Amino acid sequence: PQKTSVDTAETLAIRNGLNLAGRIRCNKVQVESDNSFGVQSLQYPESYTGPNVATILECGQLALNFAATSYSHCLREANEVAHILASNSFSNRVSSFWESTIPDFISHAIVNDLSII
Repeated sequence: PQKTSVDTAETLAIRNGLNLAGRIRCNKVQVESDNSFGVQSLQYPESYTGPNVATILECGQLALNFAATSYSHCLREANEVAHILASNSFSNRVSSFWESTIPDFISHAIVNDLSII
């Protein structure tokens, strides 16, 4: 199996999120990530020359499908659901996609996030 860096995994996750947002016909997209390097790369793709350049450019192309797209850095603690999903994926060495069901192992965190709103 190929090793994936944190930056690569994050940019792939953002690309997948932009794909999903486009498929469900979102108009405006706000991407938040605890990976400051990834956020900076997406905000200023013309200055990025690293190994994830194809994914960064693809994200830029996908962003053109929305009326507005913004990228911002947030602390890991600000999104417990994303942290639990990433931890689960890392420990199980599997990447999954749930389109219509919520995995049981994140249900509690989703309820907590919603109760803050």
